[in-house]
Amino acid sequence: MGSSRKQTQLRWFAVIAYSALVALVSLGPDSGAPVIRIPHADKIAHFGMYFLQALLLRRAMSGAGGVAPRRAFVATALECSGYGLLLEFGQLVSTAGRSFEWLDAAANTAGAITGSFVFDWQRTFLMPRDKPERTENMEIL
Repeated sequence: MGSSRKQTQLRWFAVIAYSALVALVSLGPDSGAPVIRIPHADKIAHFGMYFLQALLLRRAMSGAGGVAPRRAFVATALECSGYGLLLEFGQLVSTAGRSFEWLDAAANTAGAITGSFVFDWQRTFLMPRDKPERTENMEIL
């Protein structure tokens, strides 16, 4: 098995594993962890979870035989947002003391869109590109 194929498989494994972790955290019982005294800290956490999920998904999509960037941006935003909405609706039927909140769904969507955007931005502006070599003796026409 080729190195790039293994990398692609590992990237997709990371997406699946992280998505399973998000589902466990979202649908499981409230952990009773200490409450952070920052206004809307839970919305920040939702944003961060789906931001990271979008980065992982975009990275997996950019592997061997990757998806075109514009299509990947839209697909990532829709898939991550849809997953977040599905988990929010799952909280409606959950007996773990969880509840559906539209603001959580909005934070999930904002994180997914921002994560996908940041992935594109860093690939466009921060990743080195192969530039043609300049020769010292270039003639001006």
